[in-house]
Amino acid sequence: MADNVTEFIEMMSQSGKSHIKVQTAWATVKSVDWNKKTMTATGVRDGLDYYNVSLGVGAIFIKPKSDTLCLIGMIENKDAAWMLLDAKEAIAVEVKVGDVKVAIDGIAGKWMVNNEQTGLKDILTKIHDTILNLKVNTPSGPSVGLLPDTVADLGEIDIKINQLLMD
Repeated sequence: MADNVTEFIEMMSQSGKSHIKVQTAWATVKSVDWNKKTMTATGVRDGLDYYNVSLGVGAIFIKPKSDTLCLIGMIENKDAAWMLLDAKEAIAVEVKVGDVKVAIDGIAGKWMVNNEQTGLKDILTKIHDTILNLKVNTPSGPSVGLLPDTVADLGEIDIKINQLLMD
């Protein structure tokens, strides 16, 4: 008798599970609107388009590469509310923790670290400019500036700062 009850409970559980909506889906990124932080994706299994898929909730946003495989999840069982959970390839990411924001742009090959007061690029640029305009006191009086090799090195550093960091 107990075996029949166990079998009945299992059958009811399986029957109930068959009516539960899919909570996640594999999809291919169709298009991305980075300004709105949304995308359109096409389901791998069903070929249906998922519109206005959120790229994040607020702390982390992922900009997936077009035509890449991604995993999306339904929010609170609402068919029209989906969000990106992860992507095989990303071309940009934004992370905000407190008042600190970190952004990485894989296409431009640049990154940025800012808080509400200043950014890393601003600080490095200020240091660069201060050193470039440095005057040194010597026994014969103040020097008029840095040696040409030093100025050239600082020029290379400025180029690298601009190549690596976003505003």
